[in-house]
Amino acid sequence: MDPRAVALVPLFLYTNWCYNYQFIIFNDPLFNTPTKGLNNVFYWGAQMLSAWLLGLYHDTDQAPRTRAYVSLAFIGAICLATWFGGVYANSLYGLSSCPAEPNHPCSCYQDPDHPDDPSKQICPDLIQFSQFGRWIFPLGLYTMWGACDALVQCWSYWILGQLSDRPEILSRYSGWYKTWNSLGNALGAALITATGKDLQLWINIGLFAVALPPAAYVCSTVADRKRVASSAAQPLSDA
Repeated sequence: MDPRAVALVPLFLYTNWCYNYQFIIFNDPLFNTPTKGLNNVFYWGAQMLSAWLLGLYHDTDQAPRTRAYVSLAFIGAICLATWFGGVYANSLYGLSSCPAEPNHPCSCYQDPDHPDDPSKQICPDLIQFSQFGRWIFPLGLYTMWGACDALVQCWSYWILGQLSDRPEILSRYSGWYKTWNSLGNALGAALITATGKDLQLWINIGLFAVALPPAAYVCSTVADRKRVASSAAQPLSDA
């Protein structure tokens, strides 16, 4: 019942919700197989780099509350910017109709020389890494999504670490985070076949935007000098 833990639920839901749109609606239909794999190298590489950079800032000597506000503001701005880049990409590549419409850029057709082999398809318009001019924008957007995912998840763990110094309380916070994190992934996956692709895009944007004000409230509760145990969670410490 700690209000700080409750306030972070929308952000925790978002952390894995976004994967389904980025992987299944964006990366999977737009690129050929080698390019999809290469895109993921950039995606996960950006995660490693952004997590390291955020850690460097969180390890500075600034007051914890200042670090909380500054990092949240930066993450909020860069993640919203990338999602609105996703809105542009959604329109540019017609992802909402991909690959339902014939002659769509991400449509494939059966190889006439192998009519009975579903694995033998021709996809002439899929983006390839050798087509640098076509590839660079969607690659950059996908890479930034990877960076943003790591920033949000690492910030979530870091802010929880500011709420208490007691391991038994922090373990409960961690379990609380993973509960909503996993639920967000499951709900996002369920929407892949249940709703339109445009709606899924805007759900991601709306969920992240809604999560920012309560996350800012949690920043306001961070002690400037010394972290303190959660008074709301205190009675659970001997359970």
